[in-house]
Amino acid sequence: MKKIYLIVLTFVVMLCSAIPAIAKQTSPDLTENTFKTKNDYFREIKKDGLSDIDAEHFADLELSIQKWKRENKVFDLDNVEPLSDEFVRANPDLFRKKVVDGDPAAIKKLLLTKANLYGVKDVQEYIEKNGPSKVIKIEYPDGSSVTASMDTYQQENTSNLDLTTNTYVGGPWNKDYRYGSNYDPLFSPGGWGSWFEYQINGPGGFYIKLKETLNFDVLTPCTPSAPLSCRSVTTSSYGAASSWGVATVDNENNVISQNDTNNGGYLQGYHDVRFKASIAWTIGAFINESISLNEVWHQYSVIEVTGAGAITFWQAYYK
Repeated sequence: MKKIYLIVLTFVVMLCSAIPAIAKQTSPDLTENTFKTKNDYFREIKKDGLSDIDAEHFADLELSIQKWKRENKVFDLDNVEPLSDEFVRANPDLFRKKVVDGDPAAIKKLLLTKANLYGVKDVQEYIEKNGPSKVIKIEYPDGSSVTASMDTYQQENTSNLDLTTNTYVGGPWNKDYRYGSNYDPLFSPGGWGSWFEYQINGPGGFYIKLKETLNFDVLTPCTPSAPLSCRSVTTSSYGAASSWGVATVDNENNVISQNDTNNGGYLQGYHDVRFKASIAWTIGAFINESISLNEVWHQYSVIEVTGAGAITFWQAYYK
């Protein structure tokens, strides 16, 4: 049997934690299929595993987003008071309706939930303080939450842009967060695999899922007396992504940047996803951010394996 390390991150938030990492660049608008019906969207969204209730809401929201695009609508939220935490908790269905209707107070609340603002950092700080555990859940007063789950088991039988990163091997990102590591050396030879997925689910108007899978062979296993003597090589890497609501998947690219741990090297595979804003908004000095329609940013799901067999999972961004 061979060991697989996996970590699943489920962010239950009202908007993507990647918003602070949005790139100041604009993608050319791709041709939209303006003839999709609500049932078309519903069937597509259900394929991502969402419930009927969530799929119906996101289908309604997709229709609204297409309408806002045709109108070149920009949500000017600078002087708008967002809906309160109490209102959202007490009226979840009404909150969703207000988002679909384009209510500015609801849209601003969607963008400024505490899990969105603090979730990524809070999970990382928890792991640094307490170490990885099977389940990590952080709940916020506004009803949003961040949940990280990880486990390990055995199976049968882009270019470096000179950016400063924390990952062992640099990549085309300038912000990264470590979401757990296994420091036990790989003592067993043969094929290994590891996958890392994080999901952000904001019932008000955002859903995103990004996954990376890295497979590798242990050619020379580590030994207790020589834990640095192991050697592994990458055999394959692949990933997947999906999104609904205020951001869409614009492009995907899977990369094996390092494929041999010989002579102190590392293995690194990552899935690079370019996301595009489906709506435009300005919030002004409150968080000093404005987003244009079709503005893009990159998110990465990264897996690294050291020569000693430690497997590390990263979530990274480029802005």
